[in-house]
Amino acid sequence: MGDNRESDVETSIFRRLGNVNRSSSNISQDSSDEYLMSSNQEIYRLSLNHDVIKGAMGGKLILAPIDFVSQPRKILDSATADGLWLRDAASSIPGSHHEFIGTDLNSKDFPAKPAPNFVYREQDINTPWPSNWTASLDLVHQRLGLAATGPNTKAVVKNLCDLVKPGGWIQLVEAEDRIDEEDGPAWKSLFQIMHDVFNMIGTNYGAIADAAKWLEEFGFEDVREEVVEVKYGKKNKDVDLARKGILGHRLSAAGLTRFAKTLPQEKISISRQEMDTLPAVLELETEERGHTLYMRVVYGRRKFQLL
Repeated sequence: MGDNRESDVETSIFRRLGNVNRSSSNISQDSSDEYLMSSNQEIYRLSLNHDVIKGAMGGKLILAPIDFVSQPRKILDSATADGLWLRDAASSIPGSHHEFIGTDLNSKDFPAKPAPNFVYREQDINTPWPSNWTASLDLVHQRLGLAATGPNTKAVVKNLCDLVKPGGWIQLVEAEDRIDEEDGPAWKSLFQIMHDVFNMIGTNYGAIADAAKWLEEFGFEDVREEVVEVKYGKKNKDVDLARKGILGHRLSAAGLTRFAKTLPQEKISISRQEMDTLPAVLELETEERGHTLYMRVVYGRRKFQLL
């Protein structure tokens, strides 16, 4: 996979923030459009972060212990962007004849000519899913999509769970609300801006901490949690991934600060002057110091119904 690919990744946190703002009463359409990068640049940023996260997960995209060999499976990637996670997962799944479905609020980045066993459709995770999808999927996956849920995170997770067939699995991957004491000031500033924006749209940044409890409440068993330490820049021993993390963070900071500067200053803890220089400062800090983003993977199996 070369750096010049126009790749995707699903639901990156920043992309979802740009999408959710369109329906937020606190944030204007113009502010949302101001935030979003050009499509190619944003997809490139997402692809960089996809590779870094995948590396931190030991090259695995699916931790749920699903049997892909004995029969064809139906797999959904919610908040798919242009489907990179879906295509990458498909390339590593054994067996054949599986069906892959990618959904996102915005269809502009969907592949123009998907493979025959791939389907893409628009879907807002805050609205009802097609009724004929209920209890029909072997795996429902979503990564970095809960930013778009506002105060409705639990209900959104419940709706995702309802799509899983008995015996099927759900896997959610989100950033934890956690930062290391020794992290540099630029990363801490970016983290604070994310908190400020989340607060404006009513989303709990650390909602993934409750996901395992919710899955059990919604009738799932064998629920497990794994914390993945995603190393950026100098902290990543893989030179290629370290470089991708540095560039990805600069692009993330550029997009997020550009958007944050369109919001009322009293809502943002960081001054506009600091935001002007944050992308370059964060790039240098990530190269010289590095940092760790903690992500939590939560997965569980839907119970079989008793007759």
